[in-house]
Amino acid sequence: MLINVQEEYKEAIMQYRLEHLDEAVICGSGDLQNYEHYEDWKKWIDCHEQKQTLPEGRVCARQYLFVEDHQLLGMVNIRLELNDYLFQYGGHIGYSIARNQRGKGYGKKMLKEALAICRRFAIHDVLLVAKKDNLASIHTILSNGGVFENEVKDGKEILKRYFIHI
Repeated sequence: MLINVQEEYKEAIMQYRLEHLDEAVICGSGDLQNYEHYEDWKKWIDCHEQKQTLPEGRVCARQYLFVEDHQLLGMVNIRLELNDYLFQYGGHIGYSIARNQRGKGYGKKMLKEALAICRRFAIHDVLLVAKKDNLASIHTILSNGGVFENEVKDGKEILKRYFIHI
């Protein structure tokens, strides 16, 4: 289930970071790759919860952990609004699954729960973006009702944009 970030998962969060450091960005982690210390990362994600504390150029967002049986299986970041860049290349929801938990259906379940949170924040047309070659993510989006919008190019990367109406 998706839960708010809690200190009891501090070690698991930092281990998740280490396991994904070879990725340029740990999707859905609120920039976890940039922080060696949990406390610094927690301050960073907390400042995204209110407009008054937002860093310049950033949007309001909520960070969640996907946990089952007290085990961290994934991370989700829900952006409550989109700037021009996020509208083209990022979307409302970023997510990742622990490498050793991929292919077990957790992505579909996690996205379904994230969509329910979007509904509570009155986001009814949810934009999701995936790299064209990320077939697992595309499958997850489609299995949650994603409707293909278009492809866009971000640098050398081709991205597929989908909307889910909730």
